[in-house]
Amino acid sequence: MYDVNAAVRPKDFALLYTPGKFHLFYIRHNSYADVLYGNNAGLDSTERNLGHMIMSDTWDNWHTVSLPRDTSVLQVRNGQAGDTIKWDNWHVWAPTIIKSGITYYLFYTGVNRVAGGQQNQMTGVATSTDLVTWTRRDTAVYSVRNVAAWADTAPLSWSSNRSQQFRDPYIMPDPVYAGRYLMYYSTVLKNTVQSSSGFPSMVVGVARSVDSLGGAWSDLGPLRSTDIFNNSFHSVTGDSGSAKIESPHLFFHQEGTHPLWRLVYTTGGGHPIFIQYVDNHAPYDTLAADSSHWVSAGNLFNVLHQDSTVQKWVGSEYLEVGQREFLAAYDTSWISVAQMTWAGTVPDHFSLGYPAASVDRRLAVDGGEVHLHLEQAGHQWAAFAVDLPRSMEVTLSVYDVFGRRIRTLLHGPGMRGTTLVRWDGRGTESGMYFARLTCPGGACSLKMVLLH
Repeated sequence: MYDVNAAVRPKDFALLYTPGKFHLFYIRHNSYADVLYGNNAGLDSTERNLGHMIMSDTWDNWHTVSLPRDTSVLQVRNGQAGDTIKWDNWHVWAPTIIKSGITYYLFYTGVNRVAGGQQNQMTGVATSTDLVTWTRRDTAVYSVRNVAAWADTAPLSWSSNRSQQFRDPYIMPDPVYAGRYLMYYSTVLKNTVQSSSGFPSMVVGVARSVDSLGGAWSDLGPLRSTDIFNNSFHSVTGDSGSAKIESPHLFFHQEGTHPLWRLVYTTGGGHPIFIQYVDNHAPYDTLAADSSHWVSAGNLFNVLHQDSTVQKWVGSEYLEVGQREFLAAYDTSWISVAQMTWAGTVPDHFSLGYPAASVDRRLAVDGGEVHLHLEQAGHQWAAFAVDLPRSMEVTLSVYDVFGRRIRTLLHGPGMRGTTLVRWDGRGTESGMYFARLTCPGGACSLKMVLLH
């Protein structure tokens, strides 16, 4: 996707789905500032608001949400006359959104520039019921001072003025304690300067909500398995040497006999996105100092058998929509979204393909509804589910954009219930295709993209 302003490129983002629409909330980075001031100096004059774009689930094009002033959702707050300077007066970064009841909660990193040049990072929250109008809490909800027992409140080397490093929140429901939530974030471990580089080690920290999403948070400690300099996970993959840990997020997937939580985060190594998983333990288990509960899957590039399309991915996000799972990331100048396909029982055995162009089509017939659902679409193939309320004659065919029938997948009596059908598209050109289901009550069709 591209911002409405050609000078703006997206960075860290949140991806979510509402009926019929995908939403993208993202950092708006003005690349002209990089040219004028240089990459480091340019940062001070940009990344001061968040953008919001939407796209229908037909995967046509992203569209900027129209707002009264510009394309921004949250802007930095410099304070009004007679007011004190706000805590998020310099940058707003790394949105993450979760819904509770009818309310959406947008957590983000706010950067506070104070006298002396320090740019301290903290976590804030805003709420909305329509994803357009947001009400921001006036004070930060969590910061490094809440975890000062183990985190460095004035780290050396990350900046000349020892700015506080506390960013990239990710919020999810607590899978053990109903009604509670977990926050994962990046910060710096205390007393962990590596002699060879002079940098302290960043880790993923974990907190639990005390009650509601808008309330207080309780520290659960750091995930020791993400301490790059004190475990072997990263050295065995060739991604050692960088102390950065950013953009953590988790997701659950059970494939075969493996019900696993997967922790995904970005490092500063040559293949930035890294994956760990934990089996038979809560995903916030920070008690094992030796990281024995977590297992390394490696970096995403190697997990996908050296897939060059993800080599420059950073700041990834996961989204589950019904039967479909998506993995998205920032890739230098834009955000890429791919659909995940799982196979076998190996914990990290998945592939990425172009997102399905549409999800589900329904047709009212005598006795109920007929459903045509695109289960998965990958390289050279697609899979469909045909759901019938009763036995009837059906035909399922694939057509190209000129209306020419390419293949008939079903023709004849269809049984009540769900039938899975796979289309092997080898020998067919890449492009847009249509699956059309015909039955006595009429017909329905959906779009899909086939890639080679």
